Amino acid sequence: VFEEPVSEEPPPPEEFTYKEKESASFVEDTVSSALERDRAASINKSKGGRGKHIGVEPIFSFAVDRILDPAPDLGGDFKVDENGALIAPVKEELFIREAGLVAYSQSLEYLPTMMRAKGKTLQEPLQDAGLGRMFRIKGDGLVVSSPGDEGKFIVLELYDDFIYLKQEAVFAFESSLYWENGRIRSTEVEIPLIHLRGEGRMALWTNGQIMKIRVQPEHPVVLPCHYLLGWMGKLVPTIRIPGLSEPMSSIPFLECSGEGVLLLRP
Repeated sequence: VFEEPVSEEPPPPEEFTYKEKESASFVEDTVSSALERDRAASINKSKGGRGKHIGVEPIFSFAVDRILDPAPDLGGDFKVDENGALIAPVKEELFIREAGLVAYSQSLEYLPTMMRAKGKTLQEPLQDAGLGRMFRIKGDGLVVSSPGDEGKFIVLELYDDFIYLKQEAVFAFESSLYWENGRIRSTEVEIPLIHLRGEGRMALWTNGQIMKIRVQPEHPVVLPCHYLLGWMGKLVPTIRIPGLSEPMSSIPFLECSGEGVLLLRP
């Protein structure tokens, strides 16, 4: 005869008690203990000793290793941390992409960023297929973004400087920077750009190494259009189609004249 098993009622919540939770400083005590264990293990290794379990990591050591603590960064700097994440404090206003967003303060207000040209705001949102929309965030808080498995962030600080960048490479920037949209175009090619100038920090997103080439008035530089990331200085880029006798004759090229530094992403 089949008899249904009698299910036992789980104990009420108050029965789930742990000695460690009797202390208000449970987390702090646990983290401190983990760090002490790690310190002792390091000393043991330096003396030629071996860990008890090779290839095993204590759970609290794992939890605190390279931990991101947003609280101290709320009033801190716009930067890339040791994990490669972009830490972007919001101080009244910040511009940042939606792609890679990991965590953010609840009190922030998100608005679409509209493109700007010749000092006027256009009725067209700033967005790309790769990094998505650019948000204008208002309030007081923090945004944390990840570059993804194949990308990385580079934070640049401008001191009354200016830089032209491909729109798709600009990930975030502080509101202290003046910016507007532009483009290089011909009948064959159009390259959307963002011009940033003033004082403040901005973040580039790239999925490879950035190459820098000096350009001088007597030595213009020619490159395939798709290699361009941006430039600094007084450069004049012109799109041209190479002749049949030139390398890669089917690809549109940029001829850059003037004086400055080209930023390439080969």
